[in-house]
Amino acid sequence: MKVRAFAASLILIVLLASSRVSVSSATGSEAQRAFAATLAPATLQAGDVAIIVNPKNSARDISFDTLRKYFKAERGQWPNGAKVVIAMRQPANQPERGAILRSIYGWDENYYQKYFRQGQFNESIQQTPKELTSTYAMIQYVHYTPGAIGYVRADQVDYSKVNVLSVDGRKPGDSGYRIK
Repeated sequence: MKVRAFAASLILIVLLASSRVSVSSATGSEAQRAFAATLAPATLQAGDVAIIVNPKNSARDISFDTLRKYFKAERGQWPNGAKVVIAMRQPANQPERGAILRSIYGWDENYYQKYFRQGQFNESIQQTPKELTSTYAMIQYVHYTPGAIGYVRADQVDYSKVNVLSVDGRKPGDSGYRIK
């Protein structure tokens, strides 16, 4: 991990030195995107959605079936015993949310809402997903919430705050990555 951080720092220094990113003209988010671009796969596809977890979570790869169980609140603990806390984006028509509903849940928005309402009513679901309104809020929430799992567009990951899970050994941009 230290080697990766060191390599990323060197790449950022090279970018700054080559004037591809100017410290004086780059906003914080531009600098973050330039930094993330050095760490993200070069083959990111439009629509790839990264599954993110709290940086203290030791998980690095997850099976698709296990991922689905976490998001459906069927499995409430990580292997280390930490409580799973699901984070979802809103509004309902938000593109990344639609990708998660289609690819992980296999549901539409109405069924998603019904599933969690019914689960709360019959007490089969202890906690509904936390609804967040922006990519920044998602990254901050996952960063500061032990056990949190969420998602963002793959090209918007802030690698200094969250870890990206590979799913069945594949990360966003890899051939066969299923979360789109």
